[in-house]
Amino acid sequence: MITLYAELVAFANDLGGYINYVFKNLESDSWDNKYILCTQYPNWDQLPLKIGDIGYLTYTEIIGGTSYYSIKDRDTKIYGYTHNRFDRFIQEKKTDDNKIVI
Repeated sequence: MITLYAELVAFANDLGGYINYVFKNLESDSWDNKYILCTQYPNWDQLPLKIGDIGYLTYTEIIGGTSYYSIKDRDTKIYGYTHNRFDRFIQEKKTDDNKIVI
């Protein structure tokens, strides 16, 4: 799992209940690490996000062809493609005096 400070810049609902998020990495100026595309699975619980939300993004890099255990099917499955699995986003909130609260 990877956690970084990020801002939500775009999202799209996909077929089957998946949500694709694009986050801007606020910890890196490097172009190859500037934006992260993450996919939230349909059964994932997360409070709704809106464009401009800033906070801490946690995601997992999934490599196509690797295996995982499916609790639902009680069997080993293979990931069909490489993607970043959205795990969690904890939004940063600012108080009236601009202090950050997490």
